[in-house]
Amino acid sequence: MYKEISSVSNQTYKKIKALQTKKGRAQFSAFAAEGIKSVCDALAAKAPVLCIAVSEAFRACNPQLMAYFSQQVSGIYVVSDKIFGGLCDAQAPQGVLCTVAIGPVGAPADIIDKRRGLWVYCDRISDPGNAGTVVRTADAAGAGGVIFSQGCADIYSPKAVRSAMGSLCHIPVLTECGAEVLAAFGEKGFRVAAGALSDQASDYRKADLRGDMVIVIGSEANGVSDEVMGRCDCAVKIPILGSAESLNASVAAGILIYEWVRNQTAPH
Repeated sequence: MYKEISSVSNQTYKKIKALQTKKGRAQFSAFAAEGIKSVCDALAAKAPVLCIAVSEAFRACNPQLMAYFSQQVSGIYVVSDKIFGGLCDAQAPQGVLCTVAIGPVGAPADIIDKRRGLWVYCDRISDPGNAGTVVRTADAAGAGGVIFSQGCADIYSPKAVRSAMGSLCHIPVLTECGAEVLAAFGEKGFRVAAGALSDQASDYRKADLRGDMVIVIGSEANGVSDEVMGRCDCAVKIPILGSAESLNASVAAGILIYEWVRNQTAPH
């Protein structure tokens, strides 16, 4: 029923391990999701799971999960405990991971009408933990999807996948998108609001964030680029009341995302 892997020279082992790198993910159009929750979330979301790999110890201790996995996926590999850790990025792996196909999401114009409401555009966010957290927060808020510009962290890297906590399988994620993608949203009636600290930006608590909208979150170091800002309809700022220079990008995203949620029912 299960296929055994006992050597690092095994071709399947090499393929799974390659997914730890951006080059490998591009070559095989897939990413790896580690841990029980991530694997179960991918299966529950009917994501295109290619295979599941477990350690010998995991198989011995989790017969019910193994039976469940067998019902969902035909390719299940039991990897020797001695080499399973080599497939994982996490420092304390749980003994299970799955590989998921990265399929084409489609052009923005083709999916906007199907997923109206809120979208988030990440402009050169370089930290994979922040990138994954933005996806997770957008998913929690019921957003239509998340867009990553060129220069952003690879959303399918191990750290980003862990931070997203399964949300990559729940909402569309567009990658390597230039500022011109915002025009497609504008043509569909979306407004675009950038998070910024400039004097021209209005307090986010006083801004009208109702209706179809794209919220733009800038890079941790430099904020929203001039090119992207030129595509925005307005700018909003989160007041800094203490001595910190700015907020973490994913924290700022969470505040603005849930302010949009509040605006949908708040009286104006």
